[in-house]
Formats: sequence, structure tokens, C-alpha cells
Amino acid sequence: MSLGAINLIKKIAHIRKILLEGSRYKKNLIHGALANAFTQAVPLLVLPILTRLYVPDDFGTLSIYVAIISILGSVATFRMDWFVSATRNRFRAAVGLALGLALLICVLLASIVMGALFLLSSPASNTGIFSAIRPVAWLIPIGVAGYSLFSLTSAWYVRQARIRALSSSRMIQGVIGAAVGIALGFAGAGAVGLVGGSIANTSAGVVKLFRDASSELFSAATRIRSGYIKKVAAANARHMAFSGGSSVINSMGLFLPTLMFGLFFSAHEVGLLALAQKIAIAPTSAISTAIYQSFWGEAAQAKHSQRNDLQNTFKRTSLLLFTLSAPLFLFCLAGPLFMGMVFGGKAWGSTGSLLAALAPSVATQLVASTLSPVITMSGGASWVFFWDCARTAVVALSVIFFAFSGASFLITVIAYSAVMAAMYIVLYFKAKRIVAEHFAL
Repeated sequence: MSLGAINLIKKIAHIRKILLEGSRYKKNLIHGALANAFTQAVPLLVLPILTRLYVPDDFGTLSIYVAIISILGSVATFRMDWFVSATRNRFRAAVGLALGLALLICVLLASIVMGALFLLSSPASNTGIFSAIRPVAWLIPIGVAGYSLFSLTSAWYVRQARIRALSSSRMIQGVIGAAVGIALGFAGAGAVGLVGGSIANTSAGVVKLFRDASSELFSAATRIRSGYIKKVAAANARHMAFSGGSSVINSMGLFLPTLMFGLFFSAHEVGLLALAQKIAIAPTSAISTAIYQSFWGEAAQAKHSQRNDLQNTFKRTSLLLFTLSAPLFLFCLAGPLFMGMVFGGKAWGSTGSLLAALAPSVATQLVASTLSPVITMSGGASWVFFWDCARTAVVALSVIFFAFSGASFLITVIAYSAVMAAMYIVLYFKAKRIVAEHFAL
């Protein structure tokens, strides 16, 4: 090996040592960012391949499918993942997992029965949005189960600030999901191929996390009794109700617009919007996910230990997020210049204008959503619940108004983005106020 190569290796090792020295928050953030960068890079790199294997209608079906399982998944977990991550006692955390699994089983059974009855007996199942989702409807229970189990198991790791394990899981998920999506695309599976890739992605994460934590989960589960479960549930009923209700409303606020776009516009247009949303979050999602998980873990630890250094962490994190949001905003605005060329010409060309329309909502969501867990952890679950209700109502009314007024799909998306941005600004200032009041230096 040459002297130059040896010196390069030494420099890389030195840089890595500097980066990984310091607080747990910094270490978690860096490890998480690097792993998530890889995780996001894989599907992003294969996206130009997928847009040539699948048509916009397939992406529209996937988008509607994801919206449905996300809403049902939030009902199934009823925000038990927040309860698990926020509690210090591992037996209470295990109770949260048990309650979450019980709710999941109930929701799965209900969704299977109701879905089967609707698809078999209702004439509406062959029209509009329902016609688009019909080919993959049988995969909805599998998707809900995967979504819910991954949320619950991830919370167990977040509670202990074990971000490296979550990052490792996401790396595996990214590779497996992309590989399955491409393989099924070459096989001509259509929308089922994209949904299959999504299910493979989530399933890989669930298996990895459950396997790594199986011994401690089993140990905690065998020591809790039904009486203790009832006691914990009764003592935290109000908090769970607000957190769970907020979770459902939050998911509806995020994904109901997709379903409404599906009602008023074609699956083709919904597919174009789905691609624009993927590209909008791709540049910063790697580090934003790491920041979210690291900040969430620090907020939980600060609550448990009564430390007062969270305010400085909040300021540093806010500055980092604002720094990231500026180039993200400009990147989205530049969408019309490159989207058609990169993703397959005429079929995807109009996605660039949709990407530009999403710029305000994407930039503000990056900042506000990443910092919002501190509100719930500080007793603000009821406030978040009402904020979610307000956002869902305003977003729904804006989409309905513009759709019924005959506005184009692009104008409707612009209105949707503006409303979302305004609501996220309110959320950020609430989080900032909470930190100032509850974690004063």
C-alpha cells in the first residue's frame, strides 16, 4: 500500500474519531444520519428505474394504499409507541406494547371483515379511488400489521436512545424494499409490485428489531400480570386517549388529502403528486429522521432525569433544521428544470410543477414535525390533538373548495401546501414555547 493511501486512511480515521466524540445526542445524530443517508440513497437511486418500470397510475395506487394503512395503523397502535418511548420503567413500556398489540388485532379483524363486505357488495367499490385500490386491497391488512409492529418496536429502541440499531434496520429495509420493487417491476406486476416492495421494506425492519430485542421483550412480558396492565391502563387512560386520538387525527391530516385527491382527480395525477412528494423529502430525509429520533430520545431522557439542558439541544437542533430547510425550499422550486429529464420524459414531466408547489409545506414540516414530540412529552397531548383536528379540517376544506370550484390539480396542490405550511409554523412556535417553559436553564 502506498504512503499516500496510508495517510488517507489515517485522516479518515481521525475525522471519524472527531465526529464520534462528544455527547450521546451527537453520536446518535451522526450514526443515524449516515445510516439514513444510505437508506434514502438506495430508493432514490432506483427511483428513475421504477418510473420506467411502472406508470403514474401505479404510483397513485401505492400512494392511496400507503394513506389507508397509515390511517388504519394509527388507529391500531393508538399512539402506544409514544407511550412506550416516553416511559422510563421497562415493565410499563412492555404494557404499552401489549396494549398496542391487542388494539392491532382488533383493528385487523375489523378491517378484514368490513373491507371484504365492501368489496363484495358495494357498487362503489368499482368506481374512482376504490377502483384504483381494488387490485391491492387484499394486501391492506398485511400493510397495517407491518406498519403497526414497526412503530411499536421502534419505540422500544427510541426509549433507550438506541438509534444505531434503528439505523441498521433502516439500511436493511432500504436494500430489500428496492430489490423487491425492481424485481416485481421487471415481472410486470404493476401496482402490486410497488406495494410488495413497501411491504418487504417494513417486514424486514420488524424482523430485525424483534430479533435483536427478543430476549429483553420476552423477559419483560413474562413478568407483567393482567392486574398490572389494567392498573397502568387506568392510570394513563386520559393521556392515552388524547395521544391516541391525536395520532389518528394527525395521520388523517397527513394522508386524508391523498384520499381526497383520489376522489376528485385521477390515479394518474395522484401518482404524479406521489413522485413529487418522494423527491421533496429525499434530499433531507436522511438527516431529518436521525435528528427526529435523536431529539426524541434526548427529550425522553431529559424528562426522566429532570435535566435542564434540553433548551440548548432544542436551539441547536432548530438551527440545523432551518439551515437544511432553506436549500430544500430552493430545490423544490427548481423541480420543473429536471424532473421530466430524470424520471422519464412526458409521462412524468408535470411532476416538476407539483414539486415546486410543495416547497412551503415540505420546508416547514421538516422543522416543526422533527421538534414536535417535546409537546406531547411535556403534557401537551391535548393541545396536539386539537391542533391536528384543526389542521385536518382546514386542509380538507381547502381541497374540497378548490376541487368543487373547478380549479386545476396544480392550483389545488398549491392551496394544500400553503395551508399545511401555516399549520406547521403554529406547531413550531408551540414547541419552542414548551421548551422555554418546561426546560428552562
